[in-house]
Amino acid sequence: MRDKEQIAITDPGRLIQLLFVDDEPNNLDLLSSLFTAAYKKVRVYVAEANQAAIRLAVNHRPDLIISDIVRPGGDGYELLKLLRADQRTKYIPVFSISGTTSPGYDKKNATKAEAEELRQYRAGFTRVFPKPFDLKQLLDAVNWYIMADMSPDKALLNLGTETPMLDYKESVVLSTRDGRACLAKDVIAMANIGGGTIIIGVAEQSRGHFAKVGLDPEKLAELEASLVNKCLRPFIDPNFHIGVRRVIEDERTFVFLEVPGAKETPILARKDNKAASLYQGRLYIRSSAAESREITDSVELRQLLGRFLKGS
Repeated sequence: MRDKEQIAITDPGRLIQLLFVDDEPNNLDLLSSLFTAAYKKVRVYVAEANQAAIRLAVNHRPDLIISDIVRPGGDGYELLKLLRADQRTKYIPVFSISGTTSPGYDKKNATKAEAEELRQYRAGFTRVFPKPFDLKQLLDAVNWYIMADMSPDKALLNLGTETPMLDYKESVVLSTRDGRACLAKDVIAMANIGGGTIIIGVAEQSRGHFAKVGLDPEKLAELEASLVNKCLRPFIDPNFHIGVRRVIEDERTFVFLEVPGAKETPILARKDNKAASLYQGRLYIRSSAAESREITDSVELRQLLGRFLKGS
């Protein structure tokens, strides 16, 4: 491992708190040594399992979490899901370090590794690193997020990957019935898993990679709260309303649609629209791949209904 002088970073001048999650003690020791050498003021927490990691994250609110993926008793995907479901830990950046994204030497394994890397980004990991990881690249990435000192809005804009509770759109079309139905489907699906945020003004430049492009004044005028809710009303319960607000970041304007979670019962589509694959009376959710889709599996249906029964 290279020492602090060889891996130069900009020290933030404040206490940094980091949480490392891995079932291998040697990996935890390596990460702890790396970051205690890099920062003047740092507090490191370590956990070998998800339950302990969640407890530490809630109690200490670390600046950033680094987790492996494959481990017994709950993997990295499950940990990320638990973190994103809790308002206290929802916006903490989470990096993954995983042997499943290491390409190896042959083309077949490289293709499999690329698919796994994309899966991790789509699940909501902020950054993905293969094992063995490059120490300088990891340090640089961690330091960038710490130095950014992001607000929750900025954190969502810079997350750079969609999750079940976060959807990026370059624009929406409210002038056509099909466009309104497409947005309604995403809103219904997000509400049924507990709510989330749809950000308009972020374009997918290539698969799984997004860029903040912002919205022009003409588009902004179409996205007033009353107008958006009016456009959704034919497809959604008229008593259900979403929040609409503007966020300015890097001299660009974005629109955040805040989707509340469905309360006592799941939200059903009220009208059909074939273009959006939206059908009256059917149930929709956001999948782990950040897609809005109809529930067709009985296990998923029981899980969804169980969420509402627990809340009753």
